[in-house]
Amino acid sequence: RQLPVLHPFGSFSANRQKYNKSIPHSCNVRRWNHQKHVYYEAYQKIEKQYGFYPVRMQYLPKGIHFYDAQIKKNAVALEISYITEKNGTLDYIIFPHCKNAKIIPISEGVKKEAFELSIQGVVVHFQRYDAERWNVTFVYKNVGYCMRATKMERAEIEKIVRNLKFI
Repeated sequence: RQLPVLHPFGSFSANRQKYNKSIPHSCNVRRWNHQKHVYYEAYQKIEKQYGFYPVRMQYLPKGIHFYDAQIKKNAVALEISYITEKNGTLDYIIFPHCKNAKIIPISEGVKKEAFELSIQGVVVHFQRYDAERWNVTFVYKNVGYCMRATKMERAEIEKIVRNLKFI
């Protein structure tokens, strides 16, 4: 099963050597595989090590590129990180042992906006802390998910969430 990509990483592919030089040594998922994108490899690693199919991001806005993945056995949280051309970040954090009905994100200052959307029957909580800082949380099949984004507009983060693939 290949994950469909709505936005290939065009310009990043051409510059991957520049980005590979800045890879943290703690990364335990290979940066690039010529057959498929590494974020797909990260999802496969979660499936193999934890025995569940994680909710997958099907869409990423132009200018967002895979940066790092922290997927280790028996971890409390698994993290897939992206960087943006606007010097922002998108962290997709998965809590494989979540038993609570709600995840409480780490406080990031004064909350400016909060709302909920129902996506494929899953209630997704959005919280904005300033013009371009977001926490998005939801629970699906006893697994918690959190997206933390910086330098991202509401329309972009909503489009990412509306295109999630719940398996």
